[in-house]
Amino acid sequence: AWRVGGLTALERRVREVAKQGAERVVVAGSRVEIARALPIPVEFVAPGSPAPEGARRERADVIAGVELVDEAARKQAEWKLIRGMNKSFEGPVDALINWRFSMRLTRVLCRRSLAVTPNHVTVLAITLGIVAGLLASRGSYAAVALAGVLLEINSILDSVDGELARLRFQFSKLGQWLDNLSDDLV
Repeated sequence: AWRVGGLTALERRVREVAKQGAERVVVAGSRVEIARALPIPVEFVAPGSPAPEGARRERADVIAGVELVDEAARKQAEWKLIRGMNKSFEGPVDALINWRFSMRLTRVLCRRSLAVTPNHVTVLAITLGIVAGLLASRGSYAAVALAGVLLEINSILDSVDGELARLRFQFSKLGQWLDNLSDDLV
């Protein structure tokens, strides 16, 4: 099974159609294990079975408009997905600089196990922001310069947590609260 952005292609498509309002999914194919609970029921039927009356047909092997036929196509689909995960509003630093780092870091993290969550990234960003503030308060040139670098990394990680949450469908009230806390605290 192809994994795109940390999820199997089937899991991604199920989550996408659930977000669009589907109430259940019927998959014509072999049963596959899915790591996380899905938001709607999934029923597996034999390949070639007729679609239920009035059903909308979707392909699980097409992600972001790219048919998953080989590793190159999988990488292309993953990159297209990640490029579409940017914030709804980007300031000039995000638009010109940060996305070049955040999206590459998001791509690396999404390939890892689901053990690294967007909330972990947010907590790391908060920690770096607090350390940057403490360093800046010391007043020396080196401390202020290092604080500036840490604040830029904090800014990049602030993008990564949201990109990762949108890419993996890992939204939570705690994550939203942590993200707001991070913005306000740092």
